[in-house]
This record gives sequence, structure tokens and C-alpha cells, in this order.
Amino acid sequence: MKDELDRLLAADYRAGPAPVVTADDILDTIRRHTRPTHMALVPPNQVDAVRALVAAERLRVTVVASPYVPTDRVCLFKLPDDERPATVNEHPLYPWLDEQLAYDELAAQAATAGPWRHNPNKQWHDGHDFDTLKNGQEFVAYGGPSPFVGCVAATGPADDPQSMADAAHIALHDPERVLRDVAAHRAILDRHRRTVHFDQVLMCRKCGNSIAPCGDIRLIAAVYADRPGYDPDWAPRP
Repeated sequence: MKDELDRLLAADYRAGPAPVVTADDILDTIRRHTRPTHMALVPPNQVDAVRALVAAERLRVTVVASPYVPTDRVCLFKLPDDERPATVNEHPLYPWLDEQLAYDELAAQAATAGPWRHNPNKQWHDGHDFDTLKNGQEFVAYGGPSPFVGCVAATGPADDPQSMADAAHIALHDPERVLRDVAAHRAILDRHRRTVHFDQVLMCRKCGNSIAPCGDIRLIAAVYADRPGYDPDWAPRP
């Protein structure tokens, strides 16, 4: 489903007009998904069309901007309860974790493409500083091995240990790395989200003898413990 929505909604908006998207296109792809929520990166020239479909009640989904990416290109599509795919024994942690992974995925997609690098032997000079070559800054670069690179973020004075540590940390978490993290966590979630009732207790089918949500899912969810909606009861257990 993600590939289909990417094709319909997330065409490269910098390369020209995005494809025409109808209510049936969106609903059909969402209904065929097993999760009750889905997020998609909407090109700017499609946002108004999607919102118009919702306003005209031709598309019964909730459209919510991502709280982590300040752009109208990022929306959360959520079906009304009576149209969501049937979920059997679905623990509330699973759809909540779906949303957190999607938020991370979309933030990485909206960011400057990687790879990002930090070279402690180079400094960033901006504006007047470029002429004087004074007041250089540690920075995170994007682009290839060419000496002419762009700056994703300047972290502080050049040769300052904290500035260098901050730049190195940012470079280690470039969009490609985040997307790999999301894919891995999503695969683990898919393996462990199927549950079964046993003696009136919800059990993880993958783990066999673990009460759902199992320890693996609790560990992933704990990464997002600072986000709205996290329930302290979901914390990993000893």
C-alpha cells in the first residue's frame, strides 16, 4: 500500500504536476491496508485537492498535519471507525506505534536527502564570513564527495569539542539511516502484532508465551515515550 500511495500522492513535486488523485484512489488503497491508520507525503499541489474532497464529504478521512514536520506536505489519513479494516484483538499500542514510525518516516522523507557528513577538517563560512574566512563553524554537509557541498546545519564555533560532537551526532542520523531504522522497527512490529486470546489473556503469536504487547514491541515503543499518547503501562517489563 505504501508504494501505491507514494505513486498517487508523493510524486516528485519538484519535477512538475503531481498525478490527479480521486477519493476512490485514496480510499481503495487505505482499505486494502491491514493497519487502521496510514500517513502519506502529499505534494503541495495536491493538498488543496485532498482537503476539498474531505470538505465535500466525498472522502471520509481525517487529515492532520504532522506535529514534527512544519509543512502542509505531511498529512495523516485516518479512516472513520466504520470504514477501517477489521482488526482482531488489536492492542492500542500497535496503531499508536504505527503512527510514530510513520511520523519518523515522513520527517526523513521531507528532510534534505543524504548522505550527511561531518568533516572536522572543514569549516562553514556564511555571508561576510565567507569573504574574511573568519568565525568558521562546524557543520553537517550534504552532497557527494565533491568539495562543493551544502550545509544542513551549523552547530557552533569551529574546533569547539561540543560543536564537533553535535555535528557528528546529526550526521550519524541522516534521513537514509532513519528510514532504515523505521523499516526495521516496522518489520518487527508486523511480526509481533498478531495476537490470540488464550484463557482470556491476549498473547503474542510470535512469542508464544508472552502477553501482548510482547517485550520486543514494548522496547520499540519506549523509544517514543516522550511523545503524546504514550501509556506508561506500555513500558518494558523486567
